[in-house]
Amino acid sequence: MSLTRTGRRKQSWMRRLRNRHWPFRPNKLSNCVCWLDAGLGITLSGSDVTDWADQSGNNNHVTDEDTEAQRPALVASVAAINSRPTIHFTRADGNKLVSGAFAVTQPFHLFVVVQRDDDTTGPSNFIWAGADINDAFCNIDGNVNDIVQCIATTVEESGVNITDWIIREYVLNEASSKIKHDGVQVAADTLTSEGLSLLSLGDWGTHSDNDHYFEGDISEVIIYNRSLSKKEQRTVTKYLSEKYGIPVA
Repeated sequence: MSLTRTGRRKQSWMRRLRNRHWPFRPNKLSNCVCWLDAGLGITLSGSDVTDWADQSGNNNHVTDEDTEAQRPALVASVAAINSRPTIHFTRADGNKLVSGAFAVTQPFHLFVVVQRDDDTTGPSNFIWAGADINDAFCNIDGNVNDIVQCIATTVEESGVNITDWIIREYVLNEASSKIKHDGVQVAADTLTSEGLSLLSLGDWGTHSDNDHYFEGDISEVIIYNRSLSKKEQRTVTKYLSEKYGIPVA
């Protein structure tokens, strides 16, 4: 039986609907436990950030610790990342934002769009994953090394250009732990950790250590509490690349 003109139009419309490219959102993938986007969910006091709301639906928000001097600042537009906003952390002011407690165990996948200012005075921790000093953290050590460390074990990549905007990807999965920059694996090793017990941006969790505060910018943080497939990894990396204008392999 041949289709009527109306039937053919409906069939064509449904085909276009199936093929339509819907905008990707990180929480469309399962087990997205935290998604922070500098363009969404920001509460300000003047230009200072008091709260950064989690967009994953899990309420893992990060907030100031009621210390006005330690609030990072919102930068509304940065030319280097497609005029997208970012959160700027200043080492001298001890800027940081901290979440409440939440439980994330290995394996987990962390993506962060970050750039450190040209500051060579020691380690600079931009992600801290627990209240204890031995919990997992990500930092740029000195002016060259990108590190993920848990207790006594470390995955490290040397020779990082700290002034570049980089899509950093950290896979914490015991013997399969690795670091990727802009979609390219740059380091791998065994990494032992109990996982995430909280999320701190800018310093060592609930500690206050002027030698380790972060100097630079964070625009997006995405955490999945599972291993992503290679296709899923490429999807997230592509989303971040197109959004921020950062070339990837």
